[in-house]
Amino acid sequence: MNLISYFKFNYLGGTLKMTQVHYPELSRNRSNITFQDLTDQILESTGLNSQCDSASLTRSIRIIEPYVASPHRINNLLNSWLDLMSNGSEIKRGQSQVHNNGFLKISLYKFDSGWNLRLHVWPPKVSDPRIHDHRWSFASLSLAGRLDAMNYILDESALDNMPRYRLYDADLTGEKQLERIDDAKLRPTCSYRLSQGDFHLLDYRDPHIVWNPTNDYSITLMLSGPAERSYSHSFGPRSEKNSLPAPSVITDDQAKLTVAEIASQFGKRL
Repeated sequence: MNLISYFKFNYLGGTLKMTQVHYPELSRNRSNITFQDLTDQILESTGLNSQCDSASLTRSIRIIEPYVASPHRINNLLNSWLDLMSNGSEIKRGQSQVHNNGFLKISLYKFDSGWNLRLHVWPPKVSDPRIHDHRWSFASLSLAGRLDAMNYILDESALDNMPRYRLYDADLTGEKQLERIDDAKLRPTCSYRLSQGDFHLLDYRDPHIVWNPTNDYSITLMLSGPAERSYSHSFGPRSEKNSLPAPSVITDDQAKLTVAEIASQFGKRL
């Protein structure tokens, strides 16, 4: 059974288990805060601005932090999202999917200006298969588990050429068109670890690779800005020639099941 099948079978079947995470002792006097409160505050911070920079991403992360600063608050926030999804409220969302890189990507809210709030769930031992960048800049905040990352820069003095591709935004079928372009030379610039409570910002032009080295699930909340271009880059050899197959779609019912299971795991720590 491959990783994607294993993930879908074991995780979406409701058997997610996470090891104990230690949070600071915090008051529960904000138990009435809701997912709608969060999105309203992010909207106020970013405005209807289609531009994204490190300052706006940092402001938004600082807004998010109090909502996820304890198991109680994470449980409350996720259950508030589930309430909105279940009571017929119209929530603007992107498509949720089992990403081709092996993690579960659940779209929680998509702002009109193109900002997108997503929940990412990384199974044990899953890694990005290739160094890559993105179409958009983002900020990611770790809720549980651990992820390791390495950043790179283009450097003509580096030793090895790497095949480089452009991956264009997905079409209506979910496929991404591939374009082979000139080779590139990359040099690693830094490595870092994201544990519970940590966050990081990444510019859309920065090549990087991320992996979960543990035997546990890792969960992050990611806020991405509007797309800065129509394509991203992927570095390394590929068997695909013209397009990247569409990933497996996560239905609304599967997304709700997954978020409910995550909320339950945090609820058990109260």
